[in-house]
Amino acid sequence: MPGDRNSPMETMMFAQSANGEAVSDDDYDPAPDGFYSTPPYATDIDDIHPVLLKAASDRPSQNLEFYTAVAYEIPSAWQAGCFEAVVDKVAKEACGSYRFTWHDDERSIDYATVPVWFQCDGDADDAIEAIYGHLHRAGFIKWFQTGEGRDGSNFLRAAD
Repeated sequence: MPGDRNSPMETMMFAQSANGEAVSDDDYDPAPDGFYSTPPYATDIDDIHPVLLKAASDRPSQNLEFYTAVAYEIPSAWQAGCFEAVVDKVAKEACGSYRFTWHDDERSIDYATVPVWFQCDGDADDAIEAIYGHLHRAGFIKWFQTGEGRDGSNFLRAAD
């Protein structure tokens, strides 16, 4: 037997092979890190973080579409904030950031990462994926989750 499926220390995935046998997938990573998100949905301009709106303020508003994807932390599934994107369909560019609210005993602060512009064919899924990729490569995701690595606080801007 390939492993104890009841053991909390071992996660087994089984796949159906061509001949109908259960096969262990030893390459399965039971503890990935980062975020996963909902599919992006159209968002009203009033619900977008002011820092992101400011970054897109020089664009004609009729060219812009706004999207949000709710982010969940892996592996806990804690709702960790959201990714926001402004897509300029005419210029074929998008601008995006990650948004979350910090709460302590005295106040709540609505933070967003510094917005980043990039080429985008207008697809909201691609825009959200590009935002995540940028923040992951820059070290922000690791810092946000663990406090390790490059200081991610330099990525953050609070709403005025």
